[in-house]
Amino acid sequence: MEDDGIGISSEVLNQLARSFRQGDESATRHYEGTGLGLFISGKLINFMGGKLQIEKPERGTKIRFGIPFEPSEESEISNEMEQQEKKTFPGVSVLIVEDNKINRLVASKALANLEIEYDLSENGREALEYLKQNTYDAVMMDLMMPEMDGFETSRHIRNDLQLSLPIIACTAKKVKDTEQESYEAGMNDFLAKPFDENDIREKLTRLLG
Repeated sequence: MEDDGIGISSEVLNQLARSFRQGDESATRHYEGTGLGLFISGKLINFMGGKLQIEKPERGTKIRFGIPFEPSEESEISNEMEQQEKKTFPGVSVLIVEDNKINRLVASKALANLEIEYDLSENGREALEYLKQNTYDAVMMDLMMPEMDGFETSRHIRNDLQLSLPIIACTAKKVKDTEQESYEAGMNDFLAKPFDENDIREKLTRLLG
């Protein structure tokens, strides 16, 4: 903090540590202040274990102070959230099963930002072929697709292919009946459309550990 006012004399600087005194009696009326704030501030800073330093230039006053604080629990939580928001998944591979071209594009961009490797499948039958030939850490499964929907595809993954990888149901509208049918078909969680990068991060963090 710095100003270009009347300054503080050396005599007053020496007395501030002991008791308050106006630096210039004539300044009270002119500047409409008593100077008591500096004295109180110094006491409060000392009380909190800090230190106040006053530098006296030729004109005006410069004041510096420091107070040691321990990081609060809220700060630690905030730091954890920031780290979580930056988390990526190098080495993780996901199969996107989605018949809508725009949704495939949005999902692939989100996964690329998370450093996730991915393959794209347009329907359930194609997805099963991918799963027979490749190893994935998770599947993002659209529910409504032609030829073979997400429910039937998930049942084949569990019963025929005997795979236990997490399957995330992707739907624009989750209703109670849909949710129950998805779990019965072997899916593990839901992801709302349009796809959000943070939602994908949260789901994968929880499902992959």
